[in-house]
Amino acid sequence: MQPRYSRLRSAKAVLEAHEAHCKQMGPLDISACWSVLGRLARREPAERNWLRSVLRRHPAALQPLLDTTRRELPRFGARPAASTAHGLASLADASGFGPSEEVWDGVAAAAGASLSECNSLELSTTVWAYARVSRPAPALFDSVAAESEPRIGSFSPQALSEPAATAPPTQTQTNTTTTNTTTTTNTTTTTNTNTSTNATTNNTANTNTDTATGTTGATVSPQSLANTAWAFAAARHRAPSLLTAVAAESAPRLQAFKPLELANLSWAYSALEAEQASTDYRMN
Repeated sequence: MQPRYSRLRSAKAVLEAHEAHCKQMGPLDISACWSVLGRLARREPAERNWLRSVLRRHPAALQPLLDTTRRELPRFGARPAASTAHGLASLADASGFGPSEEVWDGVAAAAGASLSECNSLELSTTVWAYARVSRPAPALFDSVAAESEPRIGSFSPQALSEPAATAPPTQTQTNTTTTNTTTTTNTTTTTNTNTSTNATTNNTANTNTDTATGTTGATVSPQSLANTAWAFAAARHRAPSLLTAVAAESAPRLQAFKPLELANLSWAYSALEAEQASTDYRMN
């Protein structure tokens, strides 16, 4: 009988479970393994140190799990692809582990083929993962933006703020504040101080009457809107239609934004504008 992979409490237990059951594992089992490894590396210092030590002494320690992942990738759907991407990115960020291009490209292809099946959290989780490790996936980002735009009004705060853990190339992080510095041209530097919840924090939608729009239901929080714009800007990926939708949702409610949320929203659009200006200058 296979174990409940999501309930395993140590990286060693995950690797041992994979060794014992790899031939029977399917996409959900594999994604659970990566999700647990990423969560342990991110949250538990002892587990993070153990993984770093193992990978330092045995760089191929995770290769068997990668091989199983590649074997099952053609069968991956939306949820396994999103969970695997998030786990890989968390693990890479915390331990220095670097999956091959083949793995990243395979997960992106699997996710891109099933975006219509994704809920808002799975869409944002996938984008977060690739931006977090600065892994280019332009086709995936374009597809996620196109799929996300019509749903912008239905996104939960957690889903919209998921990519907020993404940081531009230079970052200094404390428990609650991340300072990001992104240089968009040789002479233009944009600085953003972003305070956000962790990607795994449980947030609930605000159910009330939106005084700005007159609508009743689950409303998107100002922080969520600001973080969504910030995420695409941090990844330096232009998504005009999505960002227009975010702006349209934000504009009538600016009075509800906190100063930091306004700063993040402003930074995102300023950074993207500077990037476009740099592109136009080079073309001329």
